[in-house]
Amino acid sequence: MKNGAVFPAIIVFKDGEGYLLADGSHRLCRSQAKRCSEILADVRDGTRSDAIKFALAANTTNGLRRTNADKRNCVEIALKELTLSSNRAIAELCAVSDMLVADVRRDQGEGEVQDSGNSTHTGKDGKKYPAKKLAPRAKKAHRNGAAAQVRQVRAGFKK
Repeated sequence: MKNGAVFPAIIVFKDGEGYLLADGSHRLCRSQAKRCSEILADVRDGTRSDAIKFALAANTTNGLRRTNADKRNCVEIALKELTLSSNRAIAELCAVSDMLVADVRRDQGEGEVQDSGNSTHTGKDGKKYPAKKLAPRAKKAHRNGAAAQVRQVRAGFKK
């Protein structure tokens, strides 16, 4: 910016109430610090959910490589905002493995899908599917984490 380089437009979503920044926060902050009165912006119609989904997928292929903490933070935001989405749908959106999504869900104390009373989740294709029910033994191991599963297997071999 100091040398006059042209950067890509920031991405904002207009949701009827205002504008939601989905990509380009560093460019925006830098232009504000330089007291620029204008910045190139790609304005799209959409909801808050559309802006969040776009933001979660931003920077997966460009910019600095994301750290494991960045990936985990991305998944935590997705789980908070898209509570009925499946692990695979969130993993695809955040460009991470579905195992990471499952680990973060477990660490947050959630089951397969956080849904009160309704046993469905939304797949990455947008369709609703029945949530998997865990067997009582699996539920206990799931609550206690991977270490509990290892102890159960070892106990089984001792018998």
